[in-house]
Amino acid sequence: MSIRLISAVSLLAVGLLGCGADSPDPVEPAHSISDPWQAEPFPVDSTLVAALDKACSASIEQHGLPLAVVDVRGGSRGMLLYAGPKDQADCLAQIQPDGTMGVDGGGGSSSSDPVVRPAGGNVQLLSYGSSGSGVDQTSNVIGFAGPAVARVVITTKAGRQLRASIGPTGWFAAWWPSGDELLHATGYDATGAQTGTAQ
Repeated sequence: MSIRLISAVSLLAVGLLGCGADSPDPVEPAHSISDPWQAEPFPVDSTLVAALDKACSASIEQHGLPLAVVDVRGGSRGMLLYAGPKDQADCLAQIQPDGTMGVDGGGGSSSSDPVVRPAGGNVQLLSYGSSGSGVDQTSNVIGFAGPAVARVVITTKAGRQLRASIGPTGWFAAWWPSGDELLHATGYDATGAQTGTAQ
């Protein structure tokens, strides 16, 4: 099943600070989901999130879970994580050059007991995986961070570092091109101090 993305695939929510006529501040250029992959995620327009959600909802088995994280960082892909008290589901949607959207990979898990958010600055890894092959291979990680964690940095065995997207409830997710294996995830507080590491 494919879904046509209306208008441009690069509809993004860019916070334009100081956009008054007398403001000397430069305007930050908009990011596009079709830009090359980058280590830092960026916010996207609700229209694009809705299109990603529609594609993912048609492919995952666990329906009705709230959307916990949206991870968009270029590469014409967006990773969505859905999480409830005992169930999680993830999906990597890809936008084709013609504007159609399909699902690149995904999965899900269930637990007999509720998944409890880590305390303080602790970081917990819950899943890691990869899909595809060759130039189309991608990897992703899902985890849970405590309320004191403001930033999570993912490090791979080849030395790649990328910042994960963190949702309001502490769930985090990130994806990267290639099968470069996960090494660890490190949490940092708002001052930049390291709070915890999980591997």
